[in-house]
Amino acid sequence: SLRRIPVIFLTARGMTPDRIAGYRAGVNAYLPKPFDPEELMSIIDNLILNKQSGTSEIAEIRKELSDIKTILVSQNVGPKQSANEASDDLITNKEKAVLEFLCRGFTNKEIAEEMDTSIRNIEKHVTKLLNKTGTSNRTELLKYALVP
Repeated sequence: SLRRIPVIFLTARGMTPDRIAGYRAGVNAYLPKPFDPEELMSIIDNLILNKQSGTSEIAEIRKELSDIKTILVSQNVGPKQSANEASDDLITNKEKAVLEFLCRGFTNKEIAEEMDTSIRNIEKHVTKLLNKTGTSNRTELLKYALVP
């Protein structure tokens, strides 16, 4: 049953009513974006310790979480070059900066504030990154940037 799988909400919605709704829905941890990857790793470690039971399902989950943790640590939260990455001269410095913020869990609004530009400009940069990398959504884009 899926109830045994730990759930961590990573979300831009960090208001108290949102967190309460998440906990009532059965979430184990609620982490609003942007978040410190070290905090996420600590939550994962804690969930693993609390779920230890020796079942093969838990062992599989532990392995997958460990793999994710290894990727986060090795990537140092920033984008990493991969074999299929668009050449550096095709991705502009602004696009690289946007991608770094995306890898750190920032929303378009937060990136716009950090880069002192409009949300629309950030949306344009994300769209260009999607086109240049051949990805179709932000999740694929982040996988493309983070997985070697």
